[in-house]
Amino acid sequence: SFAATSQLARVMNETAFTVMFQEGNNLNVHIAQVLENILLVVCFQKSTQIGKVRLITAHAAKPLARALGQPGEEADNLDGSPGEGSDNALDELMKAQGE
Repeated sequence: SFAATSQLARVMNETAFTVMFQEGNNLNVHIAQVLENILLVVCFQKSTQIGKVRLITAHAAKPLARALGQPGEEADNLDGSPGEGSDNALDELMKAQGE
């Protein structure tokens, strides 16, 4: 579905559509692109305000992008364990969620 949305963006001369919203009978799904190949998927109840979800998701995407690395950047550690930079970015994300 995200690939189809990317194609639609190209047809409409947009660089990209980086957010999708799906509405279900009981739950809604908000999907945000964090990096080129990484999506943040948030499932929430219909009673939750979409604006609040969009705001929190946008705020969370930045430290996630830092923690997961920008495309073309070297990973923190090649052995697969998170490095200090990843830990700090994830700590920032958790603090932001508590605000």
